[in-house]
Amino acid sequence: MIYETAYDPGNGIAERVAENRAGRERLRADRDAGLYDAPDGAVWFGDRYAAL
Repeated sequence: MIYETAYDPGNGIAERVAENRAGRERLRADRDAGLYDAPDGAVWFGDRYAAL
């Protein structure tokens, strides 16, 4: 029996998780900076955060 080593690029899940985590950290930093203190900003923040 002969085995061949083949590269498996994966399914991209790790990259998507990393992007979502980075986006969540940016939103948290913006929230901590006071960018989403207004009522409409808070609603947008909540919607966007839930989407991540």
